[in-house]
Amino acid sequence: MAEPYDRRNVLCGLAAMAAVCAPARSWAANPLKSVTAPADALDAYIRLRMDREHIPGLSLAIVKDGKPIAIKGYGYADLEWNVPAGVQTVYQIGSMSKQFTSAAILILAQDNKLGLDDIIGKYIDGAPQTWNAITVRHLLTHTSGLPLEGLPATEKTFFADYTKDDLITSAKALSLLSPPGTKYRYGNLDYDLLAIIIEKVSGVSYAEFLQQRIFGPLRMTSTRVNDRRAIIANRAQAYLWDHNSLQKCEPQVSPTRYYGSASLMSTVMDLAKWDASLYTDRILNAASRKAMWTPTTVADGTVTAYGFGWELSSVKGHARLYHTGAMDGFVGNISRFVDDRLTIIVLTNQSGLSNPLRIATGVARLYIPAIRPAIQGGQPARVYVDKTVMASAAGRYEYWRGFMLTLTPGKGVLLGQLPVGEADDYVPVSTTAFWQAEEGIQLTVVKTPAGEVTGLVVRQDDGSERTIPRIGPLFDALKLQPDPDPKRSQRIEAALIAIVQGGKAVADDPGIAPGMKTDSGAGTADFAGMRACTFLAEENVVGRGIERHGAEVSRVLYYRMNMDKLTGNLLVYVTADGLLTDYDIVDN
Repeated sequence: MAEPYDRRNVLCGLAAMAAVCAPARSWAANPLKSVTAPADALDAYIRLRMDREHIPGLSLAIVKDGKPIAIKGYGYADLEWNVPAGVQTVYQIGSMSKQFTSAAILILAQDNKLGLDDIIGKYIDGAPQTWNAITVRHLLTHTSGLPLEGLPATEKTFFADYTKDDLITSAKALSLLSPPGTKYRYGNLDYDLLAIIIEKVSGVSYAEFLQQRIFGPLRMTSTRVNDRRAIIANRAQAYLWDHNSLQKCEPQVSPTRYYGSASLMSTVMDLAKWDASLYTDRILNAASRKAMWTPTTVADGTVTAYGFGWELSSVKGHARLYHTGAMDGFVGNISRFVDDRLTIIVLTNQSGLSNPLRIATGVARLYIPAIRPAIQGGQPARVYVDKTVMASAAGRYEYWRGFMLTLTPGKGVLLGQLPVGEADDYVPVSTTAFWQAEEGIQLTVVKTPAGEVTGLVVRQDDGSERTIPRIGPLFDALKLQPDPDPKRSQRIEAALIAIVQGGKAVADDPGIAPGMKTDSGAGTADFAGMRACTFLAEENVVGRGIERHGAEVSRVLYYRMNMDKLTGNLLVYVTADGLLTDYDIVDN
């Protein structure tokens, strides 16, 4: 629940190959002297990542100065039919669609048909009074205050088709999470409404407008709005990595659910054409491109890392414009290293484990030596430690707010798992420190004088450090406890049922914290079929600085869920007054 997207949207919404050379950890010790990467090094790195992330098929484009210098496919677009992935393989691109929606809005602004600071009620009939201060710019920058989703997300509704009237009717009934312009909160509803505005202003459908003004002029012949019933040439099969196995990702979420936010399909060849256009005035003029890549400042002066449909960042001082998209068994990324005029485009047909942003960054390091990890003080020497050292460091940590790092003992290493991507090896370099080679990250255990592990110091490749709090142990390391407050568990179970229903059920439930109520109004399929929750243990995390949905977490409760067909492990985060403020469903 901590992720800023629906779990199923990433898992099913995100061909064994042997790794043929050493991983990227050798780059820092033996940096390439040329910005031209040898083909065998590129191929080896891609195959290594595909093997570790269990990716069936991957298509890659590397574009320098708007011209492809490497464009190819790896693995399989369809495993059952042994169809290779290639440069014309069509993938769903999820939230990478947002850059095209924002471009369409900017085109209309260039045509003087709308203003970015126009109130959206000018274009959406019957807009509620709560939308009176929301502008087109607020939607573009995710500062509208609207919730993440506009449509309910229950087990019965998640795969349904919707009309635009369904979306608008549902969205109008939702409360704002914050006043417009005061907070950045990434979401899909903002861009779904932008698609409706595009249609209102242009007089043609969203798909037609994109075709007429972007895809057609650029000869992006394989890029289109998805139709799950259509026969689309070169369409890749979607796969899901779940419960340590690869499976077909079916059924498919309807593209009508994410109309302007995540409904497009494309190829790396087409996206390379799009990238080339962004160096010119062919689609967007210089003023529009500058606006699209300018960070947003909210009311209190905070500067966000989001422009219009693009995330804004840097890697070791090299500016990067990027966006990742996850949808229905597909995950992709476009990363534009604009200082270096280098773009990496990665599309994959597996979600649940694949991490194209990491892959794009790794490929970029082959071409830009300056962004490779610099090992602080030289490469640390590996040491061999007792299993009890590994066991004491294992557990869950709050890597970023709402974004967990799970450490599990492996064969002589700690396996570090974030919600996206495969586990990384952290090798012991002392009895309290562990090092990950590819990114140059070191983790050092923080303990109280009594020896209790309360967090980790994370040292990044650039030498910066921050301390992250420990959430608690893994399920297989729990010391089982009697339930100290059975009535609390009853309230939590009732709250979870309300969260499934969403809407009024969430609003009326007294056991849900205010911030969680605000963010859970659309409902979820996470607990559909839940029969009971059995209390296992609790962790006191008072003072560790763990915050979920705007509330400080006081206790983390461990439950075993009994579902219709399986059991699951559930972490519940509660406030000091016992209110549920978040949850996570985990394997261990």
